[in-house]
Amino acid sequence: MLRFLPLAIYYFLSFQVKADIFFEISPEIIECYRSGISFNITKMDADLDKLRKYQANNGFILLLENYRETILLLANEDHQAYRIALAAKNTRIERLKLAEDKSPYKYWCLAEVYLQWTLIRIRYHDEYRAANDLRKANNYLVDCRNNYQWFYLSDKTLAIIEALSSAVPNQYRWLANIAGLKGKKTDALQRLRFLKNKLDKEKTFNFLSPEIEFYILFISR
Repeated sequence: MLRFLPLAIYYFLSFQVKADIFFEISPEIIECYRSGISFNITKMDADLDKLRKYQANNGFILLLENYRETILLLANEDHQAYRIALAAKNTRIERLKLAEDKSPYKYWCLAEVYLQWTLIRIRYHDEYRAANDLRKANNYLVDCRNNYQWFYLSDKTLAIIEALSSAVPNQYRWLANIAGLKGKKTDALQRLRFLKNKLDKEKTFNFLSPEIEFYILFISR
């Protein structure tokens, strides 16, 4: 009887985590994101510390933590930090998977995390796993777009996947073939420009505009 106790505790704790995780774009989440997009890692760390203290179960913290690691790992090729980050990545993904299925943010965050790791793995010459992460990012994005057609923020992720699949850079197009993806550079740019115009007209997601502008410039090169 006792041997079943750890399993019961695991399922109980999993249920508790699933029930507790929520997604809220709070002012603190936006501030932390802005610290990241401006590459102010010291400020971003301070913002994350506050978020973990007061909004510990906000699922966007997991995305922001991954975003922070993406910035650092792309800026400097540190293989020890890469190995440490892999373990943290897996933990974040498992936590996001435990979130309730009622929100498009669950699928979008998972797609974003896998997409960020596609870029990281390319940087660290792990192309095969990069292709696998790209496929997973696309699968979660498909789920998001199929179930929440009104959630236009998914266009950002889709545009980047399209760009990776077709245009930037040419030597990695084989990743798309392994992942079973197709895309056009012109479609990616058109999608991003349309999204940028939409974000400029409303307040909910307009804090993402600088990131959209970066991708437009990057893909246009």
